[in-house]
Amino acid sequence: MAGAPSPGLAWRAGGRAGGRAGGRAGEVCAFPLAARPATAAPGSVQGMTIRCVIVDDSERFRAGARRLLTAQGIAVVADAANSQQALQAVDEQAPDVVLVDVGLGEESGFDLAARIDSSPVIMVSAFGAEEVADLLADSKAIGFLPKEHLSAAAIKCLLTQLRET
Repeated sequence: MAGAPSPGLAWRAGGRAGGRAGGRAGEVCAFPLAARPATAAPGSVQGMTIRCVIVDDSERFRAGARRLLTAQGIAVVADAANSQQALQAVDEQAPDVVLVDVGLGEESGFDLAARIDSSPVIMVSAFGAEEVADLLADSKAIGFLPKEHLSAAAIKCLLTQLRET
């Protein structure tokens, strides 16, 4: 699909949060996953720690993502396996960002994202962005990350882009 993001890129649907960023359509941040400036706090935006809720029906993914993001400086304040748990966690924790899996078992992560008004949502999936591009374009999510590229740097990039628009 023309304009689909390349692997290793955080992606925001065109028309969201101020439109398209530089580069190809929809691309926001190109970043080498292992490199970051020595002065940057990887889990913070403008000096504040990012508070995150992880929503995924896979316990294994939630545990792994929690370990990874915590090690990179993000405060994972809650995780949830379904929409009901997610909405309760978002209400109780007021996170800076919510990571939502595209597919939550029999539920749709996009339906959940539409119900979250108090925090920005980043969709995550084992699928590539090109496979869910139409759904992403119609969602209120601020961006998308393939699970294999999940990192504090990628989350920070998308949140920074949101705040700059």
